[in-house]
Amino acid sequence: MREKRAMKKGIKKGETKYSNKYAFSSKIICVHCGERFRRRVWNSTNSSRKIVWQCKGYINNGKEYCDMRAVDDDVLKQAFVEMFNDLFKNKGSFLKTMSANIETVLNRLNHQNERQVIDEDIGHVKDKLKGYHRRFAEREIDKEIFEELTEELREQLDALRKKKELLQEDEDRAREIRLRIEKLKHVLMDRKTLLTEFEDEVFNAFVDHIEVVSKTHFVFCLKNGMKKQVSNT
Repeated sequence: MREKRAMKKGIKKGETKYSNKYAFSSKIICVHCGERFRRRVWNSTNSSRKIVWQCKGYINNGKEYCDMRAVDDDVLKQAFVEMFNDLFKNKGSFLKTMSANIETVLNRLNHQNERQVIDEDIGHVKDKLKGYHRRFAEREIDKEIFEELTEELREQLDALRKKKELLQEDEDRAREIRLRIEKLKHVLMDRKTLLTEFEDEVFNAFVDHIEVVSKTHFVFCLKNGMKKQVSNT
């Protein structure tokens, strides 16, 4: 139960309960080794205090495992500001492209007709099972044949139910995508000015995760499925 609650909060098994305390927590991924980044404070006791994000693969296993360098917190925030402002300046084109791409994805995840066919197949299998149970109770078929026939039908029923569960997961995902996109649209359309500094709310509305290519090259993976690259040289 603790693990399920943690997953709902975006905390994976083995991570601390504070993993989502900051906007970037659990959202920065190293393209070299696939590990997530952790927040670190350098020189915490003097005036040169600095906040950075460092690859967990490097922290735990050293540069032989991953030589990705630490990313400055301020650099990452500024990269997002630049990325968002670029979208804001071209929001008409961005929203048009996004809507077209999202509809394609959502149509692929819509299995209403297929799920209806599966429900009908499940009903037919259940009717057959009832029929065999009735015939067995009335001694029209012996036990060995009854068990053989019903076992086969139960296997069919299990397969159909699993297939239905997978289709339902796709439909649940489609609903989640729609909610994300609506929130993204509202944030973009309601805003009247460019970002002058990093804002947690805007970042959380737009960004699913960040892929770090180098300490100055980032790929922002947006919640609409699009990717935006930013390089700070």
